[in-house]
Amino acid sequence: MSSTRTVVLALVLMAGGGLILAGCASTPADRDHICGEYATLNDDMAADDFFDNDVFKSAGRLADLANRYQGSPNLSADGSRLRAIADSHLTDGLEVEEATGEIGELCDSSSITAAGSGPSNLGGSPDVPDTQGTDTATDEPVPDSSAWGIPQPTDEASALAALRQTSAQDQPAVDDLAGQWVPQLSSKTEGLVADGITYDDLAIWQQYQQLVTRYPQALLLWSGDYSTFARTDFWVVIMPDGEAGAAAANSWCDSQNEPVDQCYAKLISHTAGSKGSSVTR
Repeated sequence: MSSTRTVVLALVLMAGGGLILAGCASTPADRDHICGEYATLNDDMAADDFFDNDVFKSAGRLADLANRYQGSPNLSADGSRLRAIADSHLTDGLEVEEATGEIGELCDSSSITAAGSGPSNLGGSPDVPDTQGTDTATDEPVPDSSAWGIPQPTDEASALAALRQTSAQDQPAVDDLAGQWVPQLSSKTEGLVADGITYDDLAIWQQYQQLVTRYPQALLLWSGDYSTFARTDFWVVIMPDGEAGAAAANSWCDSQNEPVDQCYAKLISHTAGSKGSSVTR
C-alpha cells in the first residue's frame, strides 16, 4: 500500500470514528443515566477537594447528559452551568448545588448541598437515625419548643407542622430583608444526607431549635418562597442582620466563628435569580 493511500485510509478511519462518536453523543439521555451520573458526581465531591479531580470529569459527563435529555423538566440550563464547572479548575458544593437544581428535581432527591452540610449521599440509602430527644449533629438535649408557643414535635407529622408554623410566623420579618444580604446558618431538606445523618423533618426541626437557642433572633424560611434559592424545597435558617453587601454578612459569620462551609452570605429576594445570590467565605 502506498504512503498516500495509507494516509487517506487513516483519515477515513478517523472521520468514521468521529462520526460514530458524534452519533453516540447525540443519542437522547434518559432519567436513569442522568441520575446515575448525578450520584457519581455526588460521590466524587464527597471524596475530593474540588481541585482538578474527578468532580470536573463527572460534571462534564452530567452536562452532556443534561443537554441530551428531551423530557421534562428542561435540563439545558443545568447543562450549561455544569459545563462551566467542568471547564474550570475550582468549584465548591454551593456552585454544584446551584448547577443541579433541575436535575435534583428530576432525580427526586436533594441536590448536592453546600449550606450547613457537606455533600448529600445520593448513592446510598442509609437508615434514618433515631433523632427524637437529641440534636442529630451534637447529641445535645433538644430545647422544648413549647416555650415558643409551638408544641414539641414527637414525629414527622408534628415536626413538619412546627416547621410550617414557624416559617409562617417568621415570613414577615424575612420579607423585610428583601434586597439585603444576610448570614445563612443552615439549609436542609428531607432526605439530605450530611455528616452521617439522614435528615427528616424531625431532624431538621431539632437542628433549627439548636440554632435558635444559640441565636434567638434567627429566622426560618422555606426556600420556595424566595427566588434566590436554586432549590425550592429547603428549610433555611438565617440571621436578620441585613447588610448592604455580602462581605458584611460573611464578616458576621467570621465574628461568630461559624464553620466556613455552614455560614455564608445569602441574598434575600422575591425577584432576583439564584445565580450570584450566594457568596461563600
